[in-house]
Amino acid sequence: MQLGKIGVWQRHQAGADGVGKIEALGYGTLWVGSSPSVAQARPFLEHSSTLTVATGILNVWQHEPADVAEQRAEVARAFPGRFLLGIGVGHPEATAEYVSPLAKLRAFFDGLDAAPEPVPKDERVAAALGPRMLELVASRSLGTHTYFVTPEHTRFAREQLGPGVLVAPELAVVVEPDDETARD
Repeated sequence: MQLGKIGVWQRHQAGADGVGKIEALGYGTLWVGSSPSVAQARPFLEHSSTLTVATGILNVWQHEPADVAEQRAEVARAFPGRFLLGIGVGHPEATAEYVSPLAKLRAFFDGLDAAPEPVPKDERVAAALGPRMLELVASRSLGTHTYFVTPEHTRFAREQLGPGVLVAPELAVVVEPDDETARD
């Protein structure tokens, strides 16, 4: 799977109309944000021909791992080598069941592994910030996709994970030539 050095993060609600332009500009990966399902990421694959599309991130409290694995297998057959499953525990306010994020993510990985068509380790990433979560994702996935972190945290994650494990931090930017408009 080719992720490229720089990708683009876009809310799934924004739709897939601009995907061709993103692909034409040479970006390697489109991270579909705002807790998309696998089905919500599919249109982004349909509107491109070479771009890798990743969920950034599918919320583990809102989906069953067996269902996710089945949907991912369908997408992988339709778009070989172009879909990366990004998962994570999200924010505590998103669910009343938020008790042990580490245990929940571990159980979700177990479910992905136990599915009739398991999700390969190198075709999944997970959001992880703390040392124990980073250790888990290093052993069970391609690496981590962090969101709204500082450069210091990215350095910390790289040190924790070591070389060869993906660290894909999201960096928010506003593309606007006018400073006042950009600040607004």
